[in-house]
Amino acid sequence: MTEDIVRQTTENGTIVEIDFSELTKWVRGTNSRQGKIVRELDHLGVDIENKLGDKAETISATGQLHESKYSNVEISMSLESYKVEAGLKAPHAKQAMDDGTAPEDAPTSKELERWVGLRFGLSGQEKKRVAYLVARKLARVGSRKFREGGPKLFEEAYQELTSQGIIQKSMQKIGEIYIE
Repeated sequence: MTEDIVRQTTENGTIVEIDFSELTKWVRGTNSRQGKIVRELDHLGVDIENKLGDKAETISATGQLHESKYSNVEISMSLESYKVEAGLKAPHAKQAMDDGTAPEDAPTSKELERWVGLRFGLSGQEKKRVAYLVARKLARVGSRKFREGGPKLFEEAYQELTSQGIIQKSMQKIGEIYIE
């Protein structure tokens, strides 16, 4: 497991990070209490990942946001601390899902061409022309979501997971595992 230890030297000294992913994989495969908890957290992570992916599909013509969904479960060396991480890895995820595009963050027309082609079914010169016009407007005033404060889709996803009891059910199952 020494390959899981990363040592970095910075101007402030040496930092040691330990990657517990192999430990988590091993624990996940056992029938121990911790193994059951990790498997339940895996399910929760996938539920969160899928909810975010569903939200991303509603606003992404290219599918890039949806394709960037992920979830990961980590366990500490003490086997008593767990972490579920789920989200969207696309670099523009927060902007697209929550904030909208500010004028200073507007993409170039070249960056918009694929989106314009998929969104409007255009190709060739017409696709380039529309991408240029969209980029110009975004650079001038930003997106509608930026200007009008559209829905915060990360927050919506969390609210839906909570209102549907998905997070609570998972926590209840973990509580039951602890008292077995």
